[in-house]
Amino acid sequence: DIAFPATYLANDEGERVAFVSVAGNTSGGGVMRLTDIVQRDFQTWSGGDPGAIGSIAYNNDGNSLVAGAYSVNRVYQYTSPTATVPKASRVQSLKQPGGASGTVVALSGDTVVAGTSGDESAIALSTDDGYAFNDVALIDTAASSFDDFAISGDGGTVYVTTHDQSEAGQARDTSVWIKTKILGVTRWVRTFNAKNATV
Repeated sequence: DIAFPATYLANDEGERVAFVSVAGNTSGGGVMRLTDIVQRDFQTWSGGDPGAIGSIAYNNDGNSLVAGAYSVNRVYQYTSPTATVPKASRVQSLKQPGGASGTVVALSGDTVVAGTSGDESAIALSTDDGYAFNDVALIDTAASSFDDFAISGDGGTVYVTTHDQSEAGQARDTSVWIKTKILGVTRWVRTFNAKNATV
């Protein structure tokens, strides 16, 4: 994938900057910033993350970049992609978009939109630069058993936990749902998902 800053200008050497994501055939990859004369590989942190990246999106206003992992449901954030040594700055493993792989990212203003593939996949939104996601549409799940409900004292917030009874054995896909206002609209969203959880 490739992303350009709003200032990209092909006929100006100083403005020929592009961000590129790479996913190898079997392993490897990452994010790079390319200029007319320099290629900067974005540094990783312990464990080799982020590794293969299949999708990126750049936010001009906040000078931040988000990247969707190629082989897992994970979004990485880079808060200073134009720095001399860009570095993936954060990822929160438990509030990623639902799904298993093929994370595609886009920006809608300051909202990060992510779509995934595989079991429990979904379209997810993050309103905090990709730190935490809620699944909001095209959620691939079966809520065949409702486990519990919780309602706030003022009745304004409702939580529900569900799991998929069709899963074999004790390990089942489990979800936590919340009725909340997101981007100005009150809706049910999946705020947490655990694949193959023991219930």
